[in-house]
Amino acid sequence: MIELDRFKYVNHTFGHAAGDTILPVDTVLQDIVRKTDTVARIGGNELVVLMTELDNKAGQDHADSLTTRLNLENVSWTTGDL
Repeated sequence: MIELDRFKYVNHTFGHAAGDTILPVDTVLQDIVRKTDTVARIGGNELVVLMTELDNKAGQDHADSLTTRLNLENVSWTTGDL
């Protein structure tokens, strides 16, 4: 499961328009997961990546890789980077 850090802060500080800008992170995930993985939103700021055909070590390595790549993403909004 992936929880978007500071999502509520963005909504409350910059407004829902800024929060809506961040929501397409699931699209970003679709671009970096394997073709056999499934990405789904399960809550307002929570997403899940279903990874099949991986043992525990490979699953953890893949999850770490996704986290690293997702943390490198820069989300921009009309007033600047968030």
